[in-house]
Amino acid sequence: MNELSRRLRQPIESDDQQFLRDELCNSRLLGNDGTTRYYVSVLTGTDQLGIRDSSFIETARELATTIIGEAATRYRYCDESVIWMWPLFESEYRSRYASFGLNRTWTTCDEASRLRLMHPEMDDETIAKLVPTTVKQLHSCSDYKYIARFLI
Repeated sequence: MNELSRRLRQPIESDDQQFLRDELCNSRLLGNDGTTRYYVSVLTGTDQLGIRDSSFIETARELATTIIGEAATRYRYCDESVIWMWPLFESEYRSRYASFGLNRTWTTCDEASRLRLMHPEMDDETIAKLVPTTVKQLHSCSDYKYIARFLI
């Protein structure tokens, strides 16, 4: 078992888990992949940090289906697309654990990306009104743009 997996097995309020949140979520040390794998691990109670991509993708797809139901079928799941689903998983983490251990501020782009994931049928104008922001600003959000690429 590697060091990250050992830390992941500790209670959510432990220093080991806080270390993972700081490194993988707050500072985004391993980018979207590390962030997404952490949230999927915690939310499913499984270790997704050192697992092969195909198993991780399937677990992430199942979790997305649990969270957003039928809307999850509107996305193509692959190693490239799953890492852009972190706003959905972080939102679920915040819902379950009241933002425990997160010191990163939820941004306008994060909220727009979460809405895009949860409501793929919404157009950009509707999401911009809900966030609130402009469509031009939405199109400057890299996560939001990448998520839209994986809609089926």
